[in-house]
Amino acid sequence: MEFRIGVNLGEVIEDEDRVYGDGVNIAARIEGLAEPGGICISGSGFDQVRNKLPLGYEYLGEHTVKNIVQPIKVYRILMQPEQAER
Repeated sequence: MEFRIGVNLGEVIEDEDRVYGDGVNIAARIEGLAEPGGICISGSGFDQVRNKLPLGYEYLGEHTVKNIVQPIKVYRILMQPEQAER
């Protein structure tokens, strides 16, 4: 089984056993843009980690996602640093 992961830095609201908010919605939407076994990260997350992790990043452009007004910048995480597009 291969998972897809979407990472976003944003608002999360916890209500008992539920989490929701734009931060959760964006992460869920960009998860669908990741390849099987891959990770995609939003522009807000990328801005925080781009120079702090030994990873490469590929810019996938801005994507319009359901229930979010503004397009979201999306990056694919490349596990091999030599693949980096900086």
